[in-house]
Amino acid sequence: MAISLFGCGKKVVKTGECGDSITWEYDSHSKTLTIEGSGEMVTPEKFMWSDYSIKKLVISEGITSIAGEAFYGNKNLKGELKLPESLKKIGEFAFYGCENLTGTLTIPDSVETIEGYSFIRCTGFDKIKLPASLKTIGDEAFSDMENVTGELVLPDNLTTIGRSAFYACKKLTGDLILPDSVTGVGAYAFSQCGFDGRLQLSKGLTEIPSNCFNYCEAFKGDIVVPGNVEVIDEQAFVGCSFDGQLILSDGLKKIKKYAFSSCKNLSGELNIPDTVTYIGNSAFSYDKQLTALKLPSNLKYICSQTFSGCNAMTGKLTLPAGLLIVGDMAFAGTAISGELEFPETLTCIGKSSFSQCKNLTGLGDFPDSLLNIEQNAFADCSSITGELVISDNVYSVGSGSFSGCTGITKVTFGENVRSVGEDAFKNCEKLKMAEFKGVTDGFTGAGTGSGKSTAQNSEDESGKKSEDSKGETEGTSASLNTNSAKWIPDYYTSDEKRSSFPEGCKITAPDGAVSIRELWDEKIRKNKNKSSDEGSGNSDGSDSGDGDFAMKDEPYYWTQAITGMEIYGSGHYAGMIIMFDTDNTFKLLINGRKYANGDFEADPNNFDDTVIKTESFFCRDGFVQNLRYERGYNNCTKIIGEITLDDGTTEEIIFQSGSEEELYIDD
Repeated sequence: MAISLFGCGKKVVKTGECGDSITWEYDSHSKTLTIEGSGEMVTPEKFMWSDYSIKKLVISEGITSIAGEAFYGNKNLKGELKLPESLKKIGEFAFYGCENLTGTLTIPDSVETIEGYSFIRCTGFDKIKLPASLKTIGDEAFSDMENVTGELVLPDNLTTIGRSAFYACKKLTGDLILPDSVTGVGAYAFSQCGFDGRLQLSKGLTEIPSNCFNYCEAFKGDIVVPGNVEVIDEQAFVGCSFDGQLILSDGLKKIKKYAFSSCKNLSGELNIPDTVTYIGNSAFSYDKQLTALKLPSNLKYICSQTFSGCNAMTGKLTLPAGLLIVGDMAFAGTAISGELEFPETLTCIGKSSFSQCKNLTGLGDFPDSLLNIEQNAFADCSSITGELVISDNVYSVGSGSFSGCTGITKVTFGENVRSVGEDAFKNCEKLKMAEFKGVTDGFTGAGTGSGKSTAQNSEDESGKKSEDSKGETEGTSASLNTNSAKWIPDYYTSDEKRSSFPEGCKITAPDGAVSIRELWDEKIRKNKNKSSDEGSGNSDGSDSGDGDFAMKDEPYYWTQAITGMEIYGSGHYAGMIIMFDTDNTFKLLINGRKYANGDFEADPNNFDDTVIKTESFFCRDGFVQNLRYERGYNNCTKIIGEITLDDGTTEEIIFQSGSEEELYIDD
């Protein structure tokens, strides 16, 4: 396709072809570009007229498309854009960044497709008029048109709106109505737009994509999610200003993380249909005007922070009958009231899950299925009153778990409890008795640790020990009679800095019961003697060496995902924390006390073999040697090992960096 030049005096005219039946002519004197002919425009090179100084653009009738990148970034192209009525398609990047085009952008009634990036950053336009014929709007087609004002009318034949199609069109106002012909909308399609009316969603949608309407901070009225929608993706409505109710239809299956977070003006009862089986973390966090909640009956997990900060959400909370885990901070700071009853399937009450629920007046029976109550789970639930019974299968009562529950008068611990954390019942002013049932040795269960411990004994009302403390030990000089001993959990005594129980609380236990820490120390001692006899190094892993894996010149090592954080035991291994440092050392805490430290080896460059090599180290009822890393849901760090119990059997132990439900979600 040849380009010809001819001139008369200072006037220069360039001509050429841009399609089978299309020619173009540029007059440098008048700075006019004229494109004439029929059919599809095809430019012989990218950015064909991008650097031309064009004051007037004439595109004749008969031309059916604007070639992609034809006027890309041409800041010299000025004035109103007039397009021919014969036009059917506007190509990718056709007018990208033509910021000096002004007035109303009128797309002719013949156009069916506006491809991606066609008018992105055309900041000079002040209105958009779309044709009735339009079917497809491509990715970022009208993105960042920051000066476009007024209502956006989407035509009834429209089927597809691409990713970020109208992103950050902050001066658009009025209602946004997605016609029922629309079957697909891309992520961020209307993110950060200025609509100040109502939103009507298309009945043809089956999914509302991620960030689709996020931070549209002027919407009014209800959000009505049509019946065909099965998935509301992450952050779809985060930060929106709707001041009515959220109405969800039967057929909805998933509400993903942060979907409606910080919709601070949504009001009324939140009724989540029974068809919903998954609600992601922080899905409704800080929706401060929601007043009541009905959960779906088939929900297995309530993810971390799902309803955190919904401080107007009141009334009795009914947890689903098959619920397994309440995640970290799931209901923190809500105004739920009355007695909280727990389903018979519940295994974990997560960190701070009901903290500062000051209107809760009581807790129902903890089910036999429950394995752990994590740190701060019911902290500052100041209206809870009466006696508390920790069920027999609970292994760990975390630090601060009932701190500030000023109405609790007595607590009884079941037979499997291994640890009661620091400040577990801090400021529980009416708590006058804590009773340990004690358990005869022979149980199997969870834990991790190695190192030193402090023996402890039961206390009377004044906090004085009934026996002298044995102090810090690394095992005892004579073996304990583990066949007949009864054990009580490790807890923080009144002479420790952060006692588990308040001053004046009487602690009772069966006659002759001994702190379980003495049992742990005995097992460590025996393992060290065995290791010494076999010449295999120390049980705490301290002789495992520095390793011989060289750091390659790579931008990322998988070992970065395990260092510098607390990684928590899960299930009946809760109450333990393992930490890895960048100097290839690790330490392990049981109930906040260091029970293991040593070296580890790992090849940071081998993403196919993420083994963490250690010497054998103590777990509450057995020993672990070697671990492996996996990345879980929501980028949760998982550390997986195999624990050998006293009877020689083995089971899996998992540590994780997030909320416990993240171990089981596959989304």
